[in-house]
Amino acid sequence: MMTYFPLEPSRPPIQMEDTALKILLVEDNTDDAELIEELINVGSQQYHLSIPLRIVPSLNRALNELKTMSFDLILLDLSLPDSNGLETFSEIFNQVHNLPVIVLTAYNDSDLAIQAIQAGAQDYLIKGKTGSQTLIRAIFYAIERQRLQDNLRESEAKYRSVVDNLKGVIFQTDLQGTLIFLSQAWTRLTTQPVKEALNRPLVTLIHPQDQRLHLTQCEALIAGNIPEVSYLVRYFRGNKDMGLFEVTARPTLDQQGRIIGITGVLEDVTTNRPFAYE
Repeated sequence: MMTYFPLEPSRPPIQMEDTALKILLVEDNTDDAELIEELINVGSQQYHLSIPLRIVPSLNRALNELKTMSFDLILLDLSLPDSNGLETFSEIFNQVHNLPVIVLTAYNDSDLAIQAIQAGAQDYLIKGKTGSQTLIRAIFYAIERQRLQDNLRESEAKYRSVVDNLKGVIFQTDLQGTLIFLSQAWTRLTTQPVKEALNRPLVTLIHPQDQRLHLTQCEALIAGNIPEVSYLVRYFRGNKDMGLFEVTARPTLDQQGRIIGITGVLEDVTTNRPFAYE
């Protein structure tokens, strides 16, 4: 029997623009579904909220509901008549990956629930161990975390768009000089796909006669001897052609101020500065 604990009358755990939340409960056990509905009713009354609950007993029914109706959150039992385990979450997540999902699990399924969290679920609750206050708070926190994640992804997408449209190549290496990031401008300038250049030492992409200059500059940055460097190196473009990069770089620091690599810009200056094609 699932027990619940009374809520202290107060404002919702997180202030939201709309206090009418629509939740989809995917649960085939009638008793569990009724108890979850009761917990939500108790919590919503205490917080003066409106939380309509739509209950379906199978994965297929849930997927059909999601095609025709909008929800703010899904409460999902992983063991259903037509699906079981992590596959249940995956099917839901693939259809509505931007909708927060809280997994409902039996006590001995906690390992599976953690796998669901790693796959993208916002939280998990153990049946029979969850009170109304815990449930309501979990719902609000899951919605808020999803909103923050969506905002972060949107910001990252905008940042990526700006970086990828810059003429210069943004690069980052680790302490060993291995490339861990390259903007898409690399492909435009060299015709080489970014994925083929990543995880390779940057020095290997530079003309052999300029490699010693590059290594010397990077060693000075890593040692902390100078705050920034700027120098010219030749690089190979498509069709065995060569270009000239102006490299501007500085150390990458972690939160403690320790040097963990190098970040910089490779700007193509081939047409501006003549050099010998050797």
